[in-house]
Parts: sequence; C-alpha cells; structure tokens
Amino acid sequence: TAMALVVYAATAADYFAVGMMRTLLPFYARQLGGTATTVGLLEALYGCGQVVGSSVLGRWSDRHGRKAGLFVSFGGSAVGYTLVLLSTRGAGSLPLLLMSRLPVGLAKQTVTLSRAVLADLTPVGKRPAAMQRLYSSMAAGYILGPAFGGWLADRAGSQDLPAMVAACVFVLLVPVVAQFLKETSPALSTSPAGVNQGLPSRRASAARGAPASWRAGGSVAIGTPLVGTHGVSARPSSAWRGHPRLVWLIALQWAPEAAFVAFTSTLLSTLAHGGNWTRGALGKYNSAWGVTALLISSGLLPRLGLGDALAMALGYGVFAITMGAMALWPGASP
Repeated sequence: TAMALVVYAATAADYFAVGMMRTLLPFYARQLGGTATTVGLLEALYGCGQVVGSSVLGRWSDRHGRKAGLFVSFGGSAVGYTLVLLSTRGAGSLPLLLMSRLPVGLAKQTVTLSRAVLADLTPVGKRPAAMQRLYSSMAAGYILGPAFGGWLADRAGSQDLPAMVAACVFVLLVPVVAQFLKETSPALSTSPAGVNQGLPSRRASAARGAPASWRAGGSVAIGTPLVGTHGVSARPSSAWRGHPRLVWLIALQWAPEAAFVAFTSTLLSTLAHGGNWTRGALGKYNSAWGVTALLISSGLLPRLGLGDALAMALGYGVFAITMGAMALWPGASP
C-alpha cells in the first residue's frame, strides 16, 4: 500500500542518516581529543538509550498512536544530531558529544514503530514479506549513508555538514509522515487501515481489556501477533508464558546486533584513529554492511525458498563471513 511505501522510505532515510553519523563518530571523537574508548562509550550510551526507549516509546505509541511515536523518534534524533554539531563549535565539547547519544538512543525508534505500523496494516500471512521489505529499505539506506557522509565530509573539508544533513533528514520526515501516513494503531483507529485487515477497533480492543498492539498487531517490539491456544494473549505476561521460544528469538536477534555494534565501533575507531583512513574511504568501507544485508534480505534468501530456521542460520553464516572479510580487508589492520 501507499502507507507501507511511506514507512519503507522513512526507514531508508533513517538508516541513511544513521549510516552517515556512525561512520563519522570516530572522527568527531578524535577532533575533540577522544580515544577509541570514547567511541565505545558513545555506542554504549546509545545502546542504553535504545533498551529503555524501545520499551517506553513502543508502549506509549500503543496508547497515543504510531504517528505520534514516529514524531518523537524524529524529533529526538534531530536534537541528538544537532548536539553533535554544537559539540564541535568553538573549542569543542567532548561531554556534549557524549550527551548527544542519549536523545538519539532514547527516541530513535523508527524501526520499532515501523514494524508496528506494518503489523497494523498487513494480514498475518503477508507480514514476513512486509518485514523483509522493511529490512531491505534499512539496508538500502545504510549503503548510501556511510559513503555519502564520508564523501561529503571530505569534499567540504569539515564534519559539520554531515551532522547538519542528518538533523535535517529527521526534521523533514515529520511533515512527510504527517501528510502521507494515516494513523494505524487499532487503539486509536475506528475505521482505517487496521480495521480493513480484520483488526479490532479501539472500542473492540478496550472491551477486551488489553493494549491493542498485543491483541491485533503484536507487541511493537516484536511486530508479530502473540497467539496462544485460546487466541491472542490478553496480557504481555500471558503471552510470554505461552511463547517461551520468544526469549530465544529475541536473543537470536540481539546477539548479532550486539556483535555488529561492538565490531564496527572497534574497527571503525581503529581505522579512524590509527589507520589514517580518510572519511570517504571509511564511508565506502562501512557501506559494505548494507550491501551484504540487501543481498540477503531482498536477493539471496527469498529466492531460495528456505524455511525460517534454515534461512536464519544461513543469514548468520553470511553475517559472520562478512565480519571476517572486513577484518581481513587490506589496510584494515593498521
């Protein structure tokens, strides 16, 4: 649908901006006298914000709407990247650079909320394909963002411009989503998209006494319906008891993400501080992650027709090979 395309475009723009800033963070830290440890702390602060923000903002969007949640996400990201820009002004402020990661980590939940919107819009049988397209849009944004950010910083001779572009991307997403995305949360919608897919209205959900996302669209953190032996779970606690494998699935999703952040923050910082790589070269190097992810999500795995478990195992294998190849890349070990 047209609204799904808006979600994919917003997610691609999000990852475009994130890719720019993740590539350049080591250079911002170096400019302000930071070390590789500083870069690790920048990522740690962001990760702490993500843990808290994904739960809080997700549940908040159940009650106040997906669009409102997206606006908070875009606003927090714009504020965070503006703080990055301000941290480099004058004599510079390393504490301000560190502080900039908190609003981004807490508020930047575009992917979490996009999953919820797609779950609201899409029948259960078509959700895997919708989520696949979501991940493809993320990968496309991450291919372009690092390369463009590095090129722009080298061309301008300053890291200020990429930070300004990243902040502006999130500011511009607000009117786009306001204009072209209708509210899909079943808790707030009495007609629309969600009900057309057989999802309950606000009145029906309230009558059953449960947050709409748990009944119709799944938890915003998971994006799939939690169906037990007696239908959809009325409460998160009963959903967990009825689906013990959810813990393992979340762990399987979390582990490679943690490895990705640890690997990239360490390697990119090493190359920026000790490898004498230019920002443009590091941007192209970082874009390789997006190429791999796009091939897996939109090219390789969908065409093989594998089952979910085998597809996940193959995806992890390709992920591990990519990390090894990047670590052995000529010049990656200064």
